Amino acid sequence: MGAILRLSRLKFLAGGAVANSLGATLAYYETGVFDLSLFIIGQLVVTSTNLMVQNQNEYWDIESDRLSTQRIFSGGTGVLAKGLLSRKTALLLSLASISFAALLMIFLCYTLSNRGYLALIFLLAAFLSWAYSSPPLRLLSTGLGELNVGIILAVITPLFQYYLQTGSVSTILILCLPMFFFAFSIPLSFSYPDFMVDKQAGKQTLLVRLGWKRIGRLHVVLLALGYASLAAVRFTSAPASAIYLPFLTTPLALAMASILLNPEPTVEQLVRNTVYAALLPLLIAVLQMASLLIGRS
Repeated sequence: MGAILRLSRLKFLAGGAVANSLGATLAYYETGVFDLSLFIIGQLVVTSTNLMVQNQNEYWDIESDRLSTQRIFSGGTGVLAKGLLSRKTALLLSLASISFAALLMIFLCYTLSNRGYLALIFLLAAFLSWAYSSPPLRLLSTGLGELNVGIILAVITPLFQYYLQTGSVSTILILCLPMFFFAFSIPLSFSYPDFMVDKQAGKQTLLVRLGWKRIGRLHVVLLALGYASLAAVRFTSAPASAIYLPFLTTPLALAMASILLNPEPTVEQLVRNTVYAALLPLLIAVLQMASLLIGRS
């Protein structure tokens, strides 16, 4: 059981939970609607899909994981690479996870006749999630994996919960734009400690394709765009605090930039950078939700 929990990398589920909560908060702020049962079922769909991704990643990355050093957010779990579980187990767990999510979606579509696009949103999320590490697309090795993560985490997941709650789409979803840029940067940060291993294993991540210096600069640009895009909140009904509160996280972004622009960062710095990258979009989203809930009260 412990090996299965390690394989699932439960800490990676926090991103989906926060993104799902952001969608619900946006719906509540805009319409005053919040259905707890729909929120919980939606979260189960998101979590099950995320678990499918984690197991698929481990299944397809077993060779590179054998060469990697397992760290908090990089190098895989080593569960399959060390033979603690079989690859077949990981595959079966991923299939069980996505099947459970699909069953929940069938239930939602059956009971909510006025949510015509709900299945389409789920199918898009499931397809992109599966394609991230699985052949034939295997987006993480095409230079598109990082963009894929940003779209799933910061666009599709909040949209899914917002639409589940309201049955509509609104300009208030523009608030997800900053989270997109920060979420895009998460897999970039995770790839830095594994750069040499990925290159050796033929894993064509964006970092391997473009090189250290270019990606470091691109990463800093993404952080800057994330903060700049907060200005788009002005085009919504959200309070001004949704623009200003997220700037409380700038010390974290500056710490990341100092590491990214360092021509010879240490492994310790790169590992620390993965933690910063994981925290930043979550903190941004939490601060936005706080401003919306305060503005609604």
